[in-house]
Amino acid sequence: MRLVCTRGPEEGGPPAAYALGQELSPVLLQQRRDGVSAVTLARGLATGVGEAAPWLLLGAKTLSYALNVASRRWAKRLGGDDAIFVSTDGWVWESGTSSVVAAFGRRLVSPPASIGILDSISVRHLFAAAEAAGWETARENLKVDDLFGANGVWLCSSLRFARVHTLDGQVLAPAPAQRELYRLATSDEGAG
Repeated sequence: MRLVCTRGPEEGGPPAAYALGQELSPVLLQQRRDGVSAVTLARGLATGVGEAAPWLLLGAKTLSYALNVASRRWAKRLGGDDAIFVSTDGWVWESGTSSVVAAFGRRLVSPPASIGILDSISVRHLFAAAEAAGWETARENLKVDDLFGANGVWLCSSLRFARVHTLDGQVLAPAPAQRELYRLATSDEGAG
């Protein structure tokens, strides 16, 4: 189920809302179960450009998914299921349709929206549930090397919580907390 709400017409008027329902694709269900391979792709922008040039609307979800579709196609050409965007100065941003979350022991880290990415309700939900279960959470910058050294990396969205098992062709270490974090990400423990 997808709920879409608008502010209404630009010239004024009541807000509009509608709901769309559809079955989840078999590919999405398989990615939830088996995880994904990802490749890093340069986004072509430096971290902080969102603050320096807010008119670029980097943290806005727009109707044009051209960049996201193109990045996924390019990732598939490189042997991956999805792409993780990286800034020109080497910081991890997000994937085209998901946020990136990494575990370091019992600490979860996801890049902050202030670097020019979409603020993730799904990450907020996961972090609230994880904190209630005794995890520490942080919104901090991550380098690609941090992902290789993590105790698990996930792509997190409203439809998908998928472990990244391979990054840039390199198999990542198993994620010991996979089951617990999947349960927390898909529960209503962080809702409210």
